[in-house]
Amino acid sequence: MKKIYVLFLLLVIAISASAQNLLKDRNVINLNLGDTLQNIELPDCYGHLIRLSDYCGNGNYTVIDFGATWCIPSRLDTPLLKKYYDKYNPSGLNMVSIYADTKIEVLKRHVESKGVTWPLISELIPNAWDSKGFKTFSVRSIPLYLILDKRGSIIFMSNGSLTWGSNSKDVLGPKLYELYGY
Repeated sequence: MKKIYVLFLLLVIAISASAQNLLKDRNVINLNLGDTLQNIELPDCYGHLIRLSDYCGNGNYTVIDFGATWCIPSRLDTPLLKKYYDKYNPSGLNMVSIYADTKIEVLKRHVESKGVTWPLISELIPNAWDSKGFKTFSVRSIPLYLILDKRGSIIFMSNGSLTWGSNSKDVLGPKLYELYGY
């Protein structure tokens, strides 16, 4: 019995160590506060090529939203993003959504039903996680939100839903309030 207990204990330790290494290697994004984003160019759901650099570092704050239409938290957060875009865009806020999607019809339906008026770009490929928008920045978990300062440097990062689930918390709104003062 003692041998079984020792073997069980060793197995638990090995699994725990393995899981810790896996979690350590599974960074949510390969960016840090203060970094600037590499430029990418991807189409929106209407076929227009959108350059990320046109929206970042141009003297205005920019929210970057990494998500997908198949991600329930991303879909449920979109109305809150729209509220912030409508409130702060007249003061210069830019917003770009980079989505991991595979079907143009679903993406268009999302944009139209949610009233998205900012650029929502996606490279529509079979394995959405391999898209340029996600691979360039090593995005491995969504939803993910970044705020870039007026020079294009990351000043805020948040992973997880703003509105959905027991651990959700709207951290974007207070940060935008801090930046704009209203």
